[in-house]
Amino acid sequence: MINSIESFKQSLTQAGFHGFTLRETKLPRLNLMTDNNKDDKIAELEAKLVTARKYFREQKAEITDLKAKLEQQKSPSTKKTTDKRFKPPSISEVAEYAKQNNQNIDAQAFIDFYESKGWMVGKNKMKSWQAATRTWNRNNPSKPTPKSNADEWANAGRMI
Repeated sequence: MINSIESFKQSLTQAGFHGFTLRETKLPRLNLMTDNNKDDKIAELEAKLVTARKYFREQKAEITDLKAKLEQQKSPSTKKTTDKRFKPPSISEVAEYAKQNNQNIDAQAFIDFYESKGWMVGKNKMKSWQAATRTWNRNNPSKPTPKSNADEWANAGRMI
């Protein structure tokens, strides 16, 4: 009986079980697998492995999809910042804005002035032409918008 216990201990140690104490009087019953049981167990473990691999593939695909969605969410925000770049206004846009805000400015003069300066305000690029029209109106409040050069000459002749 001692030989069988010692051989059992050795087989447990070889199988990776350490630190067990066995009493000679109470040997655990071993459920020895037959060759058929081994094949069934191997097939079961292989099926579990296939299922695990499939699960991890699905998880990887889901992570990839989430990364793609995150990139899509990031990319429109960067496009919005590029859309906010300054775009010089047209004469009609300036005239319409001035009319809506009761500003007495010559849209053509405004466009020509800032076009000649490269749409710069001092050393900085213009950020908002609407704010520039408000400043333009504030700095030139009493000057009425001339209708044409012929009207100016006619009025000048009357003043003399």
